[in-house]
Amino acid sequence: PSLPVTTLSGRALFVPDGLAQHNSILVIGFTQASEKQTVVWRKRLSALYADDPLTIVYPVIVIQNIPGIFHGLLLAGIRAGVPRSEWEHFLVVGAEESKWKPAIGWEGSDRAYVVLLDGSGRIVWRRSGPFDDLGLSSLITAVTRIEEAERGPATVQ
Repeated sequence: PSLPVTTLSGRALFVPDGLAQHNSILVIGFTQASEKQTVVWRKRLSALYADDPLTIVYPVIVIQNIPGIFHGLLLAGIRAGVPRSEWEHFLVVGAEESKWKPAIGWEGSDRAYVVLLDGSGRIVWRRSGPFDDLGLSSLITAVTRIEEAERGPATVQ
């Protein structure tokens, strides 16, 4: 499905189309209780892929179920804690939350969801729950496979 989001800087786009042309790792949280898990995933993945031009990490926060009167306050607080240089890669879901759930393999609201999209927007890997080394290793393998496929076969000279 085409899912509407807004970047923390205020630009509207749709996932996956607006993220095409590179691999995207979405770290999604639906509730404040999921934040403990999403923060660990986000920090580890952001550090790992900071210098990788082929793969971008996108934290995704779902605010649809928070009363609208608090949206501005919540987003101002998030902006205060996120460097401005990262605002374009921080996504906010304010509508159509229910469309996200089947796509990410919904298992409950208080979990982190980590989803890898290839450059064409296909989900090629997903996991939910707290950070663990096995999940990280599995994700790194999936990203490496995609990047190697995008580069094409190595030539011997």
